[in-house]
Amino acid sequence: MLFWLCIGVVITQAVFAVLSLRHFTALPVVPTVPRRTGMPRVSIIIPARNEASILGRLLASLINLDYGSYEVIVVDDDSSDATHYIAGEFDAILIRSGGPPPGWTGKAYACYLGALAATGDWLLFTDADTEHSPLSLASTMGYVADRRLEALSVLPSQELTTFTERLVLPFTYQQFYVGVPGARVNDPHSAATLASGQYMLIRRDAYERVGGYEAVRRSVVDDVRLAHLMRGRGIRYAIARAPQLVHASAYREGAEVWAGFRRISFQFLSLDPGRGALVMLSAVLAALTPALFALGLQPGGDAYMLMAGYSYAFLTLGLMSWDRLFHVPALFGLLQPLSVLAFGLVALTSGLRAMLGQGIGWKGRVYGGRRTAETTASEQPQSHQRPPQA
Repeated sequence: MLFWLCIGVVITQAVFAVLSLRHFTALPVVPTVPRRTGMPRVSIIIPARNEASILGRLLASLINLDYGSYEVIVVDDDSSDATHYIAGEFDAILIRSGGPPPGWTGKAYACYLGALAATGDWLLFTDADTEHSPLSLASTMGYVADRRLEALSVLPSQELTTFTERLVLPFTYQQFYVGVPGARVNDPHSAATLASGQYMLIRRDAYERVGGYEAVRRSVVDDVRLAHLMRGRGIRYAIARAPQLVHASAYREGAEVWAGFRRISFQFLSLDPGRGALVMLSAVLAALTPALFALGLQPGGDAYMLMAGYSYAFLTLGLMSWDRLFHVPALFGLLQPLSVLAFGLVALTSGLRAMLGQGIGWKGRVYGGRRTAETTASEQPQSHQRPPQA
């Protein structure tokens, strides 16, 4: 019985490794297109809290956008560094926030303030850790125009430079996409929803119809929640990959990798427990490889040792495929057991905090506890007027 159970583990490991990559590559890719004339005005809104070290790179890329009419708005979310000085150097519109009021997350409130000041017909919410190619805005706006979309979220390429990033992030993405069916996330009739807050492009009237960031003011990860609300209101929303158009480097140090993915794991487990359980199952199966090796060390355990070898080979090859997507040296795939350990610690602490209602820490604040639970339908604003134009 144990022998057949072990065979089932190895086969399932291989299936999950293939499935996650298929889910990710099933997402459409935004093609690069030349600049078009007569495109609507876009307001680019950047929530920034202590981003002085990276904000300049983003703003320099936005200055070079090959697009007709747009404005850049930086919302300084009570930063203690030189974030507002950097915004001034690039002549961006600067809004100073003293921090979120009770019941808001910092990012949601910053995005809300930016939308109030925006004059564009479309709003682009993007993170300070991104960098945009000159044709990125023209390409994404052309994409929504051709498909008559009202909102588009874009998955940028991820730049991984530190050892911790390269060890943890490809494996983490691999596990998450086991539970994210890429072929169905753009089906309006599917419950599966995916979003990336690093690049959220929304037509202004659609933003107002859904209640804007006020409707997700308590959410730990506002992007997925906002996408859920848009789907619920019948707004034509899609997500696509754009690795050649937008680049991101979300985490630099080990502590940032830990905190960032603990936050994402917390929301993933809280918002969609079913898919979260599938991700956890995949991670647990990946962690069983050492157990197979241990069985193989027992007398007469040659068959188990062979299965352990297959298990390690399947998992390593699967992870190497993700390493190639992230431009990480293939040798990191051989460190798959360390990746499993790091991911397991992140997921375990996130799951415990979710069950205990303790919330999660991010940039000096704690979100997502019982006192900052998701906004219920009755709490969401029922109607919104167009914000005053600056």
